[in-house]
Amino acid sequence: MNKPHWLANAAFEQLLDKYNRVPRCAISGKTEADGIILSVDHIVPRHQGGTDDVSNLQFMELGFNCRKGVRADTYWSKDFWFDRQPNMDFARAAQQQSYNEILRCKRWFTQPISSISRLLYVFPWIVGAGKTLNILTASCAINAVIREAWGAARRADRILVLAKEQAIRDQLAKDLEHDSKQTKLFQTKPKVEIVEAGWRFRDGNLDQANIVVACNQQFWDMGDRELASVLHEYPLIWIDEPHWAVQQNLRILDMATSSICFGNTSTPIDHAGELLRRMVAINIFSYQDADEGDRSLKFLSTLDVGRFVRELDIEFADTLHGQIRAVVDGYEKNIEPAKAIVDAVIAEMKYRDGLQISHERMAQHRDGLGAEIGIHYPAHPMIVCDWVRFGEILCAHANLTFEKNRSAYPREKGYHAEIVHTESDEPGGKRPHKPLDADRHPWLRYKNTKVLDEKCSRLLFVSGMGREGLNNPACGPIGQASTRKSLVEKVQRGLGRQSRAITAKTEPDGKLIVPPAALDSILVITHKAFDQKTGFIEAIDWLMNMHEKLEGLPTVQSLMDGDQIDPAKKPDDEILLPSKTKIAIAAILGGGGSDVEGWPGGDDDVEIIDVFGGDNQQRKQKIKSWIDLVRTKPAKARKLLGFNKSLSSNVAVTREEFKRQPTDADLHGFLRAHHTELADCDLNVGSQRAFAMKLYLEHIKQFETTMQKTERNISQVKKGIEGRVFSRLGGYYKKDPTNKTHPFNLVGRAVQDILGTRESVAIGSRFDIPQVHALLANPEIERDIVDWVCGRLIDSGQCPSLDALRSNQDDEEPVLDEDAA
Repeated sequence: MNKPHWLANAAFEQLLDKYNRVPRCAISGKTEADGIILSVDHIVPRHQGGTDDVSNLQFMELGFNCRKGVRADTYWSKDFWFDRQPNMDFARAAQQQSYNEILRCKRWFTQPISSISRLLYVFPWIVGAGKTLNILTASCAINAVIREAWGAARRADRILVLAKEQAIRDQLAKDLEHDSKQTKLFQTKPKVEIVEAGWRFRDGNLDQANIVVACNQQFWDMGDRELASVLHEYPLIWIDEPHWAVQQNLRILDMATSSICFGNTSTPIDHAGELLRRMVAINIFSYQDADEGDRSLKFLSTLDVGRFVRELDIEFADTLHGQIRAVVDGYEKNIEPAKAIVDAVIAEMKYRDGLQISHERMAQHRDGLGAEIGIHYPAHPMIVCDWVRFGEILCAHANLTFEKNRSAYPREKGYHAEIVHTESDEPGGKRPHKPLDADRHPWLRYKNTKVLDEKCSRLLFVSGMGREGLNNPACGPIGQASTRKSLVEKVQRGLGRQSRAITAKTEPDGKLIVPPAALDSILVITHKAFDQKTGFIEAIDWLMNMHEKLEGLPTVQSLMDGDQIDPAKKPDDEILLPSKTKIAIAAILGGGGSDVEGWPGGDDDVEIIDVFGGDNQQRKQKIKSWIDLVRTKPAKARKLLGFNKSLSSNVAVTREEFKRQPTDADLHGFLRAHHTELADCDLNVGSQRAFAMKLYLEHIKQFETTMQKTERNISQVKKGIEGRVFSRLGGYYKKDPTNKTHPFNLVGRAVQDILGTRESVAIGSRFDIPQVHALLANPEIERDIVDWVCGRLIDSGQCPSLDALRSNQDDEEPVLDEDAA
């Protein structure tokens, strides 16, 4: 008998003592001396509110436990969609490996699900290895081993697939339904149902679906009892990209005690690269595995990373910091370096369009395969931005470049830029989510239809989305106009989104047909100002050496060999308490409960803890600690909310001239694309290199276009920040006509401090330019301004409900006057 991984050793010993150290089956009364295998069973199931306490545990024969279920035995005698045998001759290499590994580990997967649940069985695969259809093949493998062992037992009659966002949810649903038959893995399609709202899990109309696809956020507001009841309906649950929202996914694991949970990700790690807890690998599939197994990826190597990560350098810049000045290096990340990235991406896009197959070579990883160049497709670059307004300015810059020279960038060839983003703030309210529709978005039109026309938009700017789940093999190169340092970000988006190769095979000999090297290689274009190159070198190393990086990840085989996993949760201080909740509690404690939306009245600590904590004991403890902090150390509470911030000036870059030193390959590529008559010139002869260099630099110069106008003015930017101040303070701000400390005026003061000037920052001033607008739209700078203004409004008494957070508390340092601050 195996001790379940979730049961502590001490509790297991208590359970054995309960049976006088001779455990027997609760149904048959037999002991292991009778030749049976026993397992630990819950008397009251977890999904019905039962606990893991020893008083709720008993022993049961393995076969009885595996066949337990709330449905009649006749139900499990049916044939379900996942009982069929997939045609593994048409499966990808990674799918074949995982299918065979599950069959090999049948001793583990035929235990009672309650014994092996509460772990996430992950498939750490390189992007493009076939993770989506593995959901189908691996689920069929689980049903195969259960039926072989136990016959009509509870298994996958239907499965639940959880995605991180709507666009990925819809893409998964489409691929699962249609690609299953198109790839010849199955003869019939599964019936897929998309759940747009959580209430649909309660309406009982999902029974006819083979696959239910939803966003995992729909479960976050459910209580534990309700969540456990919903999850119990699905013997198999798949969590796509489980490295996202790890704490919430761990809660799903805790509640899905009668389900096997799988996960698909190429990065079972946190942002710093540390392995995530309670994940168990089934089979690891790296870049080399995919290249050798399917020839399905573009070229990537840890050698000569400069060919994969192109970093633009700084030559000269004009910066705005109180006065115009010229610098050579060392300025803050801003719009001008990002525009240089856009220009370089457009140049690469144009260069790839001009490739002549007859003149090109294959990517290095195709050598020795007998492959042949015969594919040319339009490159679809993607540029990553940290915030929406920043991306909008860059998108407008790209479209202005296209419009100024339509002969070079014809609209009918897809030279147009679009932006997609998550929901964000804007003046007067929220900027709605702008998704990447899998069926209709112009960036995906060529992928979906193989038609290149004026309805295509080949250049895509992304902010806050497009990191996982985005499937477009024509994607590349990636422009990294982002400051994010996350390893997950670089592996998933910077490298992963463009890693899928476009290849074909001839009939009947199966000869591999590939694109030229430039279209068949990964390329990231960034700028020295964003300091990204080292991070991408680490990301390339991760993809090329996944087996080594994941050595510490438990495997199913290691669990079968007796290894134990500690399911203990992380410390309570990792349970987050939103600042909105903290502010509301501070208002109640300060006697302003009437201003708190939905508050029934009173300031009793127990009532506050119960209302805001719900049934989450860890959250309740966090709330109690916050109440104590506000009462005893209000200055520290204020500091944690950010209301003590001071502002420091930042540099706005108004113009940049950049010069990229081209290699011979760069020059030849440029000449082939723009001066075909010179394509075969010998750069080592006479003055031909100097002449080619002159043409090249003139071409680069034409990209240095500057936005002539912007849709917003500086007053609208400041009003937008003021709107975020009101949103942060909720209904606690009370306008005082006699108080001259108006929020808009405070925002103006803060903007002056950020720009390092005492000049008027008004409409038509030299600060009313896109570069400054973008600087102030930086989420970190905007957040600093909002917090600073909120602190001033609280100090001036215009938020009486939050007097408990005013800075004139006994334990607060003296407050400086405004000019000194």
